[in-house]
Amino acid sequence: MFSSQAQENESDNNSPSVDSEQRTPPKAKGRGFIPSTAKPTVEVTIGKVGVEVAESGSSTAKLTAAIAAAKAGAETENAENANDWVDVNEAEEESNGPTIHQAAAQGEFQTVAHLLNSGQATVNDRDQQGATPLHWAAISNHVVVARFLIDAGADVNAVGSDLMATPLHWAARNGNLATVTLLLNHGADPALRDGQGFNALHLSVHSMNSMLVLFLIYTSIDIDTPDALHHTPLMWAAYQGDPSTVDILLKHNASVSKVDNTQFTALHWAVVKGNKLCIRKLLDAGADAKAKEENGKTPSDMATELNKVDVWRSALREAGRRRDGEPRVTLFDECIPSECVLGRRHVDYESYVLAVLADPGFIHKCQSQEEQKQLVIELANKGILDIRHFCATCLIKKPLRSKHCKICNRCVARFDHHCPWIFNCIGVRNHRPFMIFLIMMIAAISSFLYLCIEYLSTTSSSYQPIPSQPCILPSTICAWFQHDTWTLGLCVWVGLQLTWSIGLFMMQSYQIAAAKTTNEMANFHRYSYLSRRGGAKVREHIVAALSAGPGAASAAQVGEDESGFGDHARVNNNELGDNSLTGRGRAVQRLQEQSLSDTSAYEDRFNSGCLKLFVGRSRKRRYRVPENNNPFDFGCWNNCADFWTQGNGGMLQNVDWYGLYDVPLIERTVTRRNGGYVAVAATDDNV
Repeated sequence: MFSSQAQENESDNNSPSVDSEQRTPPKAKGRGFIPSTAKPTVEVTIGKVGVEVAESGSSTAKLTAAIAAAKAGAETENAENANDWVDVNEAEEESNGPTIHQAAAQGEFQTVAHLLNSGQATVNDRDQQGATPLHWAAISNHVVVARFLIDAGADVNAVGSDLMATPLHWAARNGNLATVTLLLNHGADPALRDGQGFNALHLSVHSMNSMLVLFLIYTSIDIDTPDALHHTPLMWAAYQGDPSTVDILLKHNASVSKVDNTQFTALHWAVVKGNKLCIRKLLDAGADAKAKEENGKTPSDMATELNKVDVWRSALREAGRRRDGEPRVTLFDECIPSECVLGRRHVDYESYVLAVLADPGFIHKCQSQEEQKQLVIELANKGILDIRHFCATCLIKKPLRSKHCKICNRCVARFDHHCPWIFNCIGVRNHRPFMIFLIMMIAAISSFLYLCIEYLSTTSSSYQPIPSQPCILPSTICAWFQHDTWTLGLCVWVGLQLTWSIGLFMMQSYQIAAAKTTNEMANFHRYSYLSRRGGAKVREHIVAALSAGPGAASAAQVGEDESGFGDHARVNNNELGDNSLTGRGRAVQRLQEQSLSDTSAYEDRFNSGCLKLFVGRSRKRRYRVPENNNPFDFGCWNNCADFWTQGNGGMLQNVDWYGLYDVPLIERTVTRRNGGYVAVAATDDNV
């Protein structure tokens, strides 16, 4: 792919064409399996087409048409091969039953176990392609089957298929993080190369799974390892237009100056793809905008040839570069720092500027790569290394209710929104001052309008009509316009701001009363603790740690119960101790005590929906959370008290929003009392 695209940029190229069949990613075939047609599969099959176009001196338009034709041809070929293989396997299954390879590909654990236990197959049997059952379990991401095969003695580094690939290669090629983690934990070698010269890191980049790339980086594999044609993982990510993977590679010191066998840098390949974000990230990382490939063409020259000048110039502008690629230097930003003009003390700490520049709750980043490595490995082993639990930009574990702000480029605890008025995020530390700011602003606008009206009413005289300038407004308003047009115009403009300021305040007040943030209101379907309809294919692993208190994680029990309900955790009161309860634990304890003394009051709150929490195991029955449940909602009064007292007067006291990673499932025994249901704390006797 890279070689053919590079040769396209010269009119007379005598380099030998690269046989595309030697560089085609593995076509995984099997019962019911349709080969992936993701980008690497399609792109590397255009080698011959690209060379032929380059040798004939065709234009960019012809190259584009050739690439499109090659993509269509590759997809058709893959589909035909898959259908043929499926027909053959179905015929074999009808006559002989499924083979161990077919069962592994389908995740049929019982069939695999039966074939092994009965002696009809072994864990290292080869199929027609030379692949083992572990290959098929790996490519289909059937972790349970893969673990069973490994425990039974399967070779994790077995080389098979036409491309001499290992199970790790197959899993990485499809972006199967769970299977890759399993294989690496059992001794798979990520540095091994397949028949195309790709190792696990190259193939993970091909899969465009940025979390898988991040995990493999911490296996001590060389981040700049080249493939057979000297293309680094960064070059592949740039060509595929994958900004998240590009960002991860750059954060881990991937070289932007490496060149392939045609002297293309990663920036050249980003321009070929035309992804502005990838180009900008490479420029921000110090990529040379004047680097020349073997024919003397810079990225700017290639952008001109490929009709991507607008994308190139936009990326340069956003990266603070001039059109020639040199950094743009402005007089005020560089030569006269703001501290010299205003004084650092006034910029950082004084009065209103303090509210504007205040820390909204930025989450501290891991300082060392060793800490980051341990965190990534821990999350991968728990099966939660994904964008919901880990921020690939800040390289931190994301607490519950936090979000990464693209403008501030930081993760913010209990993120509400980014406010353009103060050019700052609204989070756990400045949400209350922001509400006070809204109240004061509304009061100031109202006072200003009142003063303007009083001023105009007192000083203006009666309206004197002017025939050449008729006024269709009421005579009083016309008199005010005639007396002081500027003041009345300013009054009208300020009055318009009052309308949406009041609207914003009312919306924020409602969200505070409902214990939700603006981000959660807009994206509730993305958060499992607000809605279980997200359809996550992998079960969430509940850690049951309320605030970062010691012993909370060790007291959690994860998995399904006998009733089939998933994702529950149990907090053992004996292990935690009464004094270790923080935040929500104490809140529930207070509610439980309150229920014994004031049953009716508790029933009103509980039945309102604000207090329906996650529930744990009891002898009699387990209740599952409604899909629209909000575990942070303790009722309007308690929610407002918690907000305005900064967590000291409501139910959620002493909650560490920087370390709250999941909502625990509270144990309850539901009993009938006085016509209503009362929640009582579960003990060891009734669990």
